[in-house]
Amino acid sequence: MRKFILKTLLFVFILAVPAVIAEFYIRSLPNAYIYKIDYLKSHAENIETLILGHSHTMGGINPNLLGENCFNMAMGSQGYIMDEFVLEKYINNLPNLSCVILPLSFSNVTGAGPAGDAYLTYYKIYYNYQRNPLSKKDYEIFLKSKYKKMENGIKGISLIWCDSLGYVSSNEKYRDDAIREAKSQNKGRPNSSSLLSLDNIVNICKNKSVQVILVTTPTIKTYQSNLDSSQFNAMYEMVKTITNKYDNVHYINYSDYYLCSDSSYFTNSTHLNEKGAEIFTLKLKQDIKELIK
Repeated sequence: MRKFILKTLLFVFILAVPAVIAEFYIRSLPNAYIYKIDYLKSHAENIETLILGHSHTMGGINPNLLGENCFNMAMGSQGYIMDEFVLEKYINNLPNLSCVILPLSFSNVTGAGPAGDAYLTYYKIYYNYQRNPLSKKDYEIFLKSKYKKMENGIKGISLIWCDSLGYVSSNEKYRDDAIREAKSQNKGRPNSSSLLSLDNIVNICKNKSVQVILVTTPTIKTYQSNLDSSQFNAMYEMVKTITNKYDNVHYINYSDYYLCSDSSYFTNSTHLNEKGAEIFTLKLKQDIKELIK
């Protein structure tokens, strides 16, 4: 029996050592999550406008064009619950913060947290979100992307895919996924946790005299026309509830902006390409100035 236990422990040890080495190696590689959180910490005193949210704002709002002292903290599939976590954790270190920009879309209405285990793992490791050493979701070694990351690290390919101000540009050829994407969004249902997190975000900002700009970024018209109208109503009810409660929040809807009728400004039905983001950001900059005088 003792011999069996020793052999079992030896076998586990042989398997564990490469896994531990791989985990440490992956975490040692600079990536966009590390870059963004480090920038937020090291430039905290200078940041005046903070862009939060998911991929619509990550690739749709270019802080280089929005004005001075802006930073894009948005990440793919980042819901309001993570926006709240980041803001609550760091807002006391942002003395000059005057404006927070957040997306408002169907995905915000139907989901509050990170979409998928991979995103949750990144937030746990690099943002120190609800860490649990006994959970496999706290380790990159359990993600499918581990092999590609190690390969890129060995080849010297950077995992920091954003620019110095956190913006992620794309010039990919337009991929028509409007109907499929709309059907996927229609499967979701309004999430009360999302509204609660948004409410908390606005309240945190109000207590710091920070203005909140909610933005529905441009999306292709075909996508919009295939969305469930009840989802629209849920989204607008969310806006109505928040704007009626707080005086520091403003909503701008770009669903009818002229970009929405021209696919040449998009990489797919819901994401702007670099040119589209440039035009949209300049328009947003102008509109924010009108709102906050």
